[in-house]
Amino acid sequence: MRTLASGALSALALILALLPGSAAADGGWLDQPLGNWNKAGMDIPQAPAMDPSTNPQCLPQKRPVDTAADQALSDAGWTLYAGYNAGWDTYVVRGLSGYDGMCRPLGYNVFVFVDGQFAGTISPDLMDSRTDGTGDVTSFAAKDAISAEFQRYAPTDPLCCPSGGASVFYQVNRTPNGPVLVPQNVTAH
Repeated sequence: MRTLASGALSALALILALLPGSAAADGGWLDQPLGNWNKAGMDIPQAPAMDPSTNPQCLPQKRPVDTAADQALSDAGWTLYAGYNAGWDTYVVRGLSGYDGMCRPLGYNVFVFVDGQFAGTISPDLMDSRTDGTGDVTSFAAKDAISAEFQRYAPTDPLCCPSGGASVFYQVNRTPNGPVLVPQNVTAH
């Protein structure tokens, strides 16, 4: 009896750790003073292996290569999804490494290319749909200025409905070593 109760408590702890808003949530970087995970001249990170839980019916949704930035991501193993944004010699491309059962992206990030070179990602970590810290680029405010929105979950929020959010403003710095995407500030809402 004691072993069964102990096993049930361990399973409950694991489930709670995986819920949005828990200590295991991946949006915690939005609560810290901003550092920069992007570096001028860095390589595109290699995509992890396709998530084994990927719904195979989602695979035909991948977007075909259309630009040099798309090709660079594809060559690094990323599966392209959704459209890309472009303006002022800047391309914003979305890459994933899996889909959930409803064909939402798993293990994804949003990649920024400037003047044909990789400048960085909008998140320091890979993101999964319906988890704390999931985000996407929302606008090009001006040349070399990008804004992104991130969903924030409270511990009691259902997966459908995060109660909070955060906006991050990024500046593109053009350096002799190449462009670099630099997060400037976070505004919670």
